[in-house]
Amino acid sequence: MYRFHGYEIDEDRLEIRSDGEAVPTEPQVFSLLLVLIENRDRVISKDELIEAVWEGRIVSDATLNSRMNALRRAVGDTGKLQQVIRTYPRRGFRFVAPLENTGASVVLPEGAGSARARPSIAVLPFQFLAETEDQAYLARGITEEIATALSRMRWLFVISQTSSFSFRSDDPDWAKISDELAVDYVLTGSVHKAGNDIRVSARLTDMDARRQVWAERFGGKLADVFELHDEIAFAVVTHLEPEITRAEIERLRRNSRAGDLTAWEHYLRAVPHLGRLERPENEAAREELLRAIEIDPDFVLPHVALAWCWTLAALHGWCRSGSEALAQSGAHAGNALKLDPGDARAYCAMAFAEFWVGNQDKAVEYARQSLQLDPNMTDAHGILGAAQAVSGEAGAAIQALERALSGSPRDPIRWFWYQGLANASFALQDYAQASVWADRTIRAQPTFPGGHLVKAASLMHAGDPGAARATIENLGEVAPHYTLERVMRNPVWTDESAFKRLIAGAKSAGLRP
Repeated sequence: MYRFHGYEIDEDRLEIRSDGEAVPTEPQVFSLLLVLIENRDRVISKDELIEAVWEGRIVSDATLNSRMNALRRAVGDTGKLQQVIRTYPRRGFRFVAPLENTGASVVLPEGAGSARARPSIAVLPFQFLAETEDQAYLARGITEEIATALSRMRWLFVISQTSSFSFRSDDPDWAKISDELAVDYVLTGSVHKAGNDIRVSARLTDMDARRQVWAERFGGKLADVFELHDEIAFAVVTHLEPEITRAEIERLRRNSRAGDLTAWEHYLRAVPHLGRLERPENEAAREELLRAIEIDPDFVLPHVALAWCWTLAALHGWCRSGSEALAQSGAHAGNALKLDPGDARAYCAMAFAEFWVGNQDKAVEYARQSLQLDPNMTDAHGILGAAQAVSGEAGAAIQALERALSGSPRDPIRWFWYQGLANASFALQDYAQASVWADRTIRAQPTFPGGHLVKAASLMHAGDPGAARATIENLGEVAPHYTLERVMRNPVWTDESAFKRLIAGAKSAGLRP
């Protein structure tokens, strides 16, 4: 028996059930669902579906689409939401809901828990704290939205709400949760309402160590219920993702052993190196990521991370050939996309690779595709904004970059979002603000040349040549081989007017040819 999003699929009785009640379903629609579930690890084409369900008989697209729409209605999905069945234009369909294959108790997919193939989490129903219970639906809606948002993280296994909602968030029975759900992490919380003010408290418990590893509060105004759900879910999930990664790294340290590491563990060993702009750190990350891929060539996250590593290696001269490094970046991003066309991180990696070779239209396109799959992907918001900042959409860039910053308060690549805001402010000729953001970039990553460049050009255009020249002198100390010719040879800017102003300002400030 399979379970997902409150639905049960009984293969023996050929039934779809919701809250114990059978959902009327035609046999072909039920067969269609089973084929999608059984092939959920990939996109399945229309031809394959027709062969499996209609045994090769000639079936029109209209018939297939009609059955697909009926299936979506049966499991509470729509063509717009696509939370259960996702359509890939011109390619086919894929079952994407978090799924349990279960009998009386929860059985995780092979490797989901103990083998550390990926971490698992249960979201318990948040407690509602108010004088009356007439708006308790707020807590359930927020909990469901958080669970749905977490399920979009393909590296995280989320226990279905059917199982997790049978437990209480205010007084968790940890022993029973451990026995029945067998998860690595449990998210609990409460929703407090006072007038139109909503405060959500969330807590993450590591079930292995049986201790709380993270807690945070989030607030909002009750104006539009659905917008509030989205905002709270975004805030919780984007804060939670790096915390789970940190907890996983700590778990690895506690249980470290010589050799015989899994692909997931090699990936975790690479993570601390990823945000540090130093050649040895970059090389150490690449080494661990390549080991992860050797063990599991279909593991998407190492390919995504390698795309990032090779781009940084090209930008800082940590390799023999910058063009070859950028080609490696694009290749790993492309591999991630081929391995899982439904993974938001894969599109994000492609956006990042395209950004650094100056293909900003492509970078914007891939970033937006990433956000269609996961609206809470902070990296995608950031890369979207970074690309817009240098391609003539500076106003829109600021909104996207601020979204990235608000959703990722402890992200090691926040400096890149600062740089994006510096670029956007410079493009808008707000040189004072550009200098502020560039200075934050420099403080966060002193060895990154871009912050120094924008700061110097901004100061020059703002009428402070002395400070501009001092900034270029500092740039010469941290990046002695950085020249005007290098900037012009590999520009990320496609906004020609802004780029000319940048070059003119840097040249006047003393950047050597």
